[in-house]
Amino acid sequence: MRADIYLAGDDPLHAWAFQRRQRLPLEDFTIWVAPVEYVIIRKLEYYRASSFERHLRDVSLILKISGPLADRTAIADWVERLQLREVWLAAESYRPE
Repeated sequence: MRADIYLAGDDPLHAWAFQRRQRLPLEDFTIWVAPVEYVIIRKLEYYRASSFERHLRDVSLILKISGPLADRTAIADWVERLQLREVWLAAESYRPE
């Protein structure tokens, strides 16, 4: 199992995600998880900053696994707000070799 950890920030995307976090009960404890849309947007930002292909791969897999659970309208809104359109298009069309 693998997890990304996002430190608390004061930007609008973080505030949006914090309001939409979900509680996930595990065996002996509970954790809070970020909405899938937040993880996707952050990975798009990371790809734009680094060009590391693994971020595109991760977004592609997240979309495949989450299917209709991912709010595409919210993603599209954040993509436009953060000027991530080119990166989003690259992630949507990404096919691992």
